[in-house]
Amino acid sequence: MVRNRLIIICILMLLLALALNSVTALDLKAEALFGNTGFAWAGDEPIPDPEPFPETNWLYGARISISEAIGEGIRLETTYETDPVLRHILRSVIAYQAGVVKLSAGPIMGLFNTPETPLKAGISTGLRVDAPGLAFVSIRADSSLGAGLYSEGEYAQELGELSAGWYVRNAICAFTILTKTMYTKTDATGTLGDSTNRYEFSVDTFRKGAPYRLFLAMGYEEFKRTYPGITEPDSLGSIFLGGRLNTDLSPTITLVAGLESAVYSFGLDELSGRGPAPSAFLFKSSLGVRYRLEAPQDR
Repeated sequence: MVRNRLIIICILMLLLALALNSVTALDLKAEALFGNTGFAWAGDEPIPDPEPFPETNWLYGARISISEAIGEGIRLETTYETDPVLRHILRSVIAYQAGVVKLSAGPIMGLFNTPETPLKAGISTGLRVDAPGLAFVSIRADSSLGAGLYSEGEYAQELGELSAGWYVRNAICAFTILTKTMYTKTDATGTLGDSTNRYEFSVDTFRKGAPYRLFLAMGYEEFKRTYPGITEPDSLGSIFLGGRLNTDLSPTITLVAGLESAVYSFGLDELSGRGPAPSAFLFKSSLGVRYRLEAPQDR
C-alpha cells in the first residue's frame, strides 16, 4: 500500500516537472529515506512495561522536490516527503525574493494518511531576511486547515521552524528550532498525538569550484506520543550527530547521501528508565540524486 502511494506520487511529481514551461532553470531532487528513529506509525497503545524502546520501528519513504523559476525573483517550490511524525505530506509554495527579503506561501496536503481522510489541506508560510555575507534569520509555519477533529480518521498536521545563522569563510553556521505535531482522531472520544521538538546547530561547508559540499549537524531531539485515555505520554530523548555529503558527478547531476545517528538516547515520562538497549542503533539515512537543467555559475 505505501509503495503504491509513493509510486503514484513520484509519477505526479515527474509529470509536474515535464509540464513546466521554463525548463532552463529546473532543479529536481529525489531521495530514498530509511531509518528507525521515532515511534512506529501503527502503534496505538503504550510500550508495555518493562520493555525498552524498540529499535525495530522501521520507516522507509522518499523526499522528492522540484524547484522552478517562473519569473523575475519568483520560484515554484514543490516537495513531497515521508516524515516520521507528519507521515505523508506534499508542500507547494511560491517564493518571492525582493532584495534581502524572501517571502513564501502556498498549500500543503496530507496524503493518504488515514483511509477516512485521504487528503488533508493546509497552508504554509515563510519569511527569510538575509544580510548577504553576514547573517540571516528565517521562520516557517505549516498548519492544516479546519476547526477541529470530530470524526474517526480526521487529523491535523503542524510544523514550526525558526532558524538564525551567520556566514564565515567557506561555511554557513546556524541554530535551528523545529517542532512537528500530528493529531489523529482514533474514535469518537480518543485522539492519538505525535510530536517532536528538535534543537540543532549546523555547519554547511563549501568551497567555490570544489565538487563536494558537506553539511554537519548536532543537537537534541525529543519524540513524544500521547494515547487516547492515558495521561502520561511515551517520550524519547536523543542527542544526535549527523552529516550530509553532496558530490557533483557532472555540472548538472549531484549525488546526495546523508546519515544521522543518536549518540545517546533515553526514555522520558512513561518510558523513564526504559530507553533503547545500549546496543541499539537509532538512525536516519538518505540517498538520492539532484538534477539541475541549468548548471550554477557559482557555488
